[in-house]
Amino acid sequence: MMRRKGYTLLFALGGALLLVLCVLIFSNTGNNNASNFVHYTPPEGVVAMTAPPGQDFGSWVDGQQDGATEDFTPPPVYTPAPTPLPQTPEPTRSTALRNGDEGADVAYVQQRLRELGYLSGSADGIFGNATERAVKDFQAANGLTADGVVGNRTMTMLDSPSARSKSAAVGDSSRATAVPTPKSYTASTPNATYGYLAPGDRGSKVTNLQKRLIELGYLSGSASGNYDDATEQAVRAFQARNGQWVDGKAGPDTQTALFSSSALAAPRD
Repeated sequence: MMRRKGYTLLFALGGALLLVLCVLIFSNTGNNNASNFVHYTPPEGVVAMTAPPGQDFGSWVDGQQDGATEDFTPPPVYTPAPTPLPQTPEPTRSTALRNGDEGADVAYVQQRLRELGYLSGSADGIFGNATERAVKDFQAANGLTADGVVGNRTMTMLDSPSARSKSAAVGDSSRATAVPTPKSYTASTPNATYGYLAPGDRGSKVTNLQKRLIELGYLSGSASGNYDDATEQAVRAFQARNGQWVDGKAGPDTQTALFSSSALAAPRD
């Protein structure tokens, strides 16, 4: 009987001791958690979030998130402007063609000269002596400077529907018969001021003729006193421009018009 009471007392003491140990363990664990919570310091750069007084932290955070969603404005999307494509200039026809040039532009000029009757050869695109002579004839017949160079005015006249053909220039009814022949000029009076000058002549009268042609822009260079091809073409251009019969010879009528104050100067390309 005494032994049973001893066992009972031993179990009671063991249970009490176990209960005390559990209380001590849980008490120490809670103190450690509280200590860690109280002394926690957020890392540098992190702003601690604290709910306003009297408001639950969780509901406050949800409200902040909802408000942030409502106030959020997406940043504008940058779209780079398209790079413009390089502009290719429209091809243009040359406006200065002369002896020695080649190409499609020359072939075009030759074709027009053929259509107007000034060139009998083919439009091969090579600006040779025959083409130059045809250009000079065209220029003289159309009141242009007969220099053999296809400038702006010459090209414009070639393109014009009013360009005079060779047959129209030679067959002008006001200055030629049905079978045109070169017109011979003679002085209207025995004491005419001007004589008759033609290619191949030389002397001071030719020099004076050339100086006047240079002054009016029909001839370039200096007055050599030699009635050469350039002088003949200049006379032709002057005659066509001033309503004279175009033959390249400076008779009294041509010289009277040339040295008059009403003489028309050559147009400029």
